[in-house]
Amino acid sequence: MNFRIVKALYKKEILDVLRDKKTVIMMLIVPLILYPLMIVVGLQLMTKITTDMSEQNYTIGIGIEEDVDVLEEIFQKKCEEGHSFTIMGFDEISQFNEGGDIWSNVDAFIERVELEGKDTFVIHYLSADTNSGYATDLIIEVLNDYSLMLTTSILEEAGLDSEYVLNPVEIAVKDNSTTEESAGNLLGGLVPFMLVTSLLMG
Repeated sequence: MNFRIVKALYKKEILDVLRDKKTVIMMLIVPLILYPLMIVVGLQLMTKITTDMSEQNYTIGIGIEEDVDVLEEIFQKKCEEGHSFTIMGFDEISQFNEGGDIWSNVDAFIERVELEGKDTFVIHYLSADTNSGYATDLIIEVLNDYSLMLTTSILEEAGLDSEYVLNPVEIAVKDNSTTEESAGNLLGGLVPFMLVTSLLMG
């Protein structure tokens, strides 16, 4: 392969592209305006969706008979943080389960079973339903808080410092890059992507 010919052809093509003002605008100007605009609009849309999801009321079924008061108290704390729940008790859950009409009445529900000799909370939800998935994430947060509460209680009953046992070390992260290095890294990843996309679009 004659690299001089390849080089000459490459140079000719680049000059032809740069002579065409429309192509230069499509390659450089449009992406510089369009992509930041798309990112801003996308972030605003995601923020609105997240806000709407957090403000919506979710019906949670607690299909257990023990520690219901404790779980309801933790759910109540979540309500104070901005989430909205309607709790459905064991009797109602049992009634809907028997009739097979539970999913028209709850977004997700919990039951307590023993799996391999261990006390286990099973969360029932519908993966095809966005509300059900979001309600499940909130239930997991509540159950994690409940698990932490039980762990703290067990440690304190054993005469141990629960705070130290649960968090024996502190973790801190410090960024040592300068502002210029951070900006350069961001541009280094963004500019090639914009140029390649522009070439594909053109």
